[in-house]
Amino acid sequence: MSKHTAIRRSTLVSSIAMLLVAVMALSGATYAWFSSSNSANATGLVMTATSASGLYIAEDLDKSNTDPSQIAASLYSSTITWSTIANPFVPVSGTATGGTGATFVKTITDKNDGTYNNATIDAATYGTDYIVKKVWVKADTTDSISVKIVPTVTGNVKGYERVAISTQETINTPTIFGAEGEAGYFPLLSNGQSESSVTPTKYSDGVTITGTFDTAKLVYIFVWFEGQDTDCKNLNSGADMEVSINFTKI
Repeated sequence: MSKHTAIRRSTLVSSIAMLLVAVMALSGATYAWFSSSNSANATGLVMTATSASGLYIAEDLDKSNTDPSQIAASLYSSTITWSTIANPFVPVSGTATGGTGATFVKTITDKNDGTYNNATIDAATYGTDYIVKKVWVKADTTDSISVKIVPTVTGNVKGYERVAISTQETINTPTIFGAEGEAGYFPLLSNGQSESSVTPTKYSDGVTITGTFDTAKLVYIFVWFEGQDTDCKNLNSGADMEVSINFTKI
C-alpha cells in the first residue's frame, strides 16, 4: 500500500492540519529598529503540517507558481516539515499584500527609543528577514466545503509577532493576525512614509475559505516581527515563539 493510499484511508474523524513554527529571537541590546551593531536570529525553525482524513497539504517551493496542476499528487501528505533558518531574523514592516511578491522593509536606528532613520530603509529579504510559505490545500471530495485556518502563538511572545494568511482570491487583502487586544499600528513604506493603520485580527478568529477543494487552493502564510509595533523595543527583545496553524474542514 502506498503512503498516499494509507493517508486517504485514515479513520480520523476531523480534518485538521497544523503547522508549527518555532522562532527564537536571541536576546541582546535591540530596539524596534535595530542599531547597526545588534541583530536577532531565528533558529530552530520547525514547521510541521499534519492533516487527518480527507484534507491534504503540499508545499510549493516555486515563488511564482499559481497553477495547482504543477504540484504532483505524490507531494500531498499528512505531514510536511520545514527546518532551519540560519540568517538574521530582524524586525521588518509590511502588510503581506501580493503573496510572495509582498514588499517588506527593514531599517536600523541610532536612536535609543527605537524609532527609525528614513535614510536607511532597505528592502527586507524574502525567506530570511521574514518567513513566507506557499501551501496547497486539497480535499478528497468534489463537494463544496469550508476550511477554517486558525493560527495560535505560544511561548515567550512579546506582542510584536505577526502572522498573515491570504489566498489567490484575497492576495491583496490578507488577514493579519496579532495578540488579542493589540492596538493599531502603521506599517512602513520604502519611502519612509506610513501605510494606513492596521489593527490585527485576534488569532482565535481565524479565516475561513469556502469552495471545492478537489482542485487545490493556494494559501500564503507569513510570519514576521513587526518593527512598527510599539511592543517591538529593547526591553521586549529575546522573544521566542511557536506558531501553530490549524486547517480544519468544517
